[in-house]
Amino acid sequence: MDKQCNRVGEGYPSLCAVWKDPDFDAKQRAFYYVRVLENPVCRYSTLICQKTYDLNPLDPDHCSSNLATLPAQQQAEAAKCCSNETTTPYVQPVTQERAWTSPIWYSPSRL
Repeated sequence: MDKQCNRVGEGYPSLCAVWKDPDFDAKQRAFYYVRVLENPVCRYSTLICQKTYDLNPLDPDHCSSNLATLPAQQQAEAAKCCSNETTTPYVQPVTQERAWTSPIWYSPSRL
């Protein structure tokens, strides 16, 4: 993702893998699931800052100088766009969502 929240790269159209549990014991119950990280995306508040105030939280060097050019009545609200780890409140401008599959349950068959 670039500083304007545009996706960089195409990603994968499909992901498929085969995995074998090296510790699998057919006599034991087991369950499996997959966790994945999605591509990073701009948080909704970052998009609002860019569209409403023309401020970019992803470019902190220019954010403060651009903030100073806004009318005084907008500066207080827009200042949140230029927050960082040293300010309160601080909202990360980028988020990376997690996803997981439904579990697969294994129960040994009774003989």
